[in-house]
Amino acid sequence: MKVGFNAQAYIVALLPEHKLDESARELNERLDEHGSEFIFNDKVVPHMSLYMLQIHSQHLDEIVIELSGIAKRYDGIDLSFLGWRIRTRYLAAMFARTREVTRLQREVVDRLNPLRAETHPDSFIGVKSATVIEQRNVEQYGWKSIGDAYDPHMTVARFIEEDSSVSCSDSYGKGFDGSFNRIALFEMGSSGTTSSQVANFALKPLREMPGAVE
Repeated sequence: MKVGFNAQAYIVALLPEHKLDESARELNERLDEHGSEFIFNDKVVPHMSLYMLQIHSQHLDEIVIELSGIAKRYDGIDLSFLGWRIRTRYLAAMFARTREVTRLQREVVDRLNPLRAETHPDSFIGVKSATVIEQRNVEQYGWKSIGDAYDPHMTVARFIEEDSSVSCSDSYGKGFDGSFNRIALFEMGSSGTTSSQVANFALKPLREMPGAVE
């Protein structure tokens, strides 16, 4: 996705382990009968966004180096599935916000924020209706969902139209507890999806189950 100031929009994301990835892909395919804006494939992949930012090409190599270093310092992350959320036609699996994922996101943001491009004015549209924390995040970091405003989730569909037959239902499955074991950088596609992958790094092997933020 191209943005203003000759920059490109990117997503830094956590990638699920194989079983969770397969579950998300199967559900995405099943929900296509309701009319979804995207189908998972080799480029559009299940993921959990950590940071969305705009990057000038001259800083891309530096950002990849930073992510490589982060991956060497952090374990894979186990997250507990909380339930389903439908908002603005997006269906997402919601996960507990743990100390570990909060700490990982904080380091990603702290290291990449100085390298990002200036925030496009369109990013501020609707910010007045956001919370104080979200407004501050957009102004400081270019993305609202950081820190206390971060809600770990994995989007599995965005419906083309509002559909009363689609609701947050256990029929989508409860088996979405799982681990995220890689960190990756993607060009951003439409509807906030991933597009071309730029880099992909394995996190350290998972050691123990984290606790939720109190």
